[in-house]
Amino acid sequence: AERRFEERGRDLLAGFGALRGVELWTSSATHAVLPLLATDAGLRLQVATGTASHTGRFGDWGGGFWLPECAYVPGLEGELAEHGVRAFCVDQTGVPGFDHLAPVATEAGPVAVPIDWDTVQLVWNDADGYPSNPDYRNYWGRTVHDLKPWSNAGLPYRHETALALAREHAREFVGRVSRRLEGGGLLCCALDTELLGHWWYEGLDWLGAVLEEAEAQGVRLVTVSEGLELVEPVARPLVASTWGHGKDFTTWDAPAVADVAFAARAAELHTVAAVATHGAGNGALERAARELLALQASDWAFMVTRALAA
Repeated sequence: AERRFEERGRDLLAGFGALRGVELWTSSATHAVLPLLATDAGLRLQVATGTASHTGRFGDWGGGFWLPECAYVPGLEGELAEHGVRAFCVDQTGVPGFDHLAPVATEAGPVAVPIDWDTVQLVWNDADGYPSNPDYRNYWGRTVHDLKPWSNAGLPYRHETALALAREHAREFVGRVSRRLEGGGLLCCALDTELLGHWWYEGLDWLGAVLEEAEAQGVRLVTVSEGLELVEPVARPLVASTWGHGKDFTTWDAPAVADVAFAARAAELHTVAAVATHGAGNGALERAARELLALQASDWAFMVTRALAA
């Protein structure tokens, strides 16, 4: 089953690359919530390690940078620019009257691309997003042998029925996007890739159908870089935000996760102070830096806040 899942993913990526081209972005080293780091040195460690890791593996990079959790504060783009970032995504859903189809030019240079939460919610919504439909496979309903034979409705899973539904949802999705873009603009629908084919078993088939429907309905698919060539960025203020619950930082910085948040900050301060005292090139400090990067990963606090792990 796992081998088949991997093959489906590879086949889809191969087809996607042939149809439209894929633009690879990088991120911070360990998906740290960058505005919550305690020091400029800690921020540089996360961003520089992430970009260096990417270029070391792929040899090239167009400057696209995923802000972990879409976590942004005004001024962050200055540090990103220092490391070659040209574009990043933000979530400004909570800002009244904000145009989510217009990229935003920042004074430091990188362009902020708003994600369109109304479109994202069609897919990535626990209550009424596409994956919650009764006919799709239930990820959580497992047998003692770890098989998943039931639909979300608790009935025997019918794969062909689910595939037909995925194609229907793809048509609806592209139709909504088409109407959303009637006045022009760049629509960015950002999805966690773990959703497609994992939490939502039929998600890869839905994505394949979206590619076909986009061509059929005249919706032009572009990479972010291509989109920024077509849509002129506008200058306007951005507010501190994330794409987390409440569009704020409380998922990662609140009383429930205070011990996690303050432990990470304390470790960062100790590490930065030790490097300032003893200089670079110390093997023990390099190991400490790696441990610090791991400690700063956003998922620790996320799992506690969401009660996803003991």
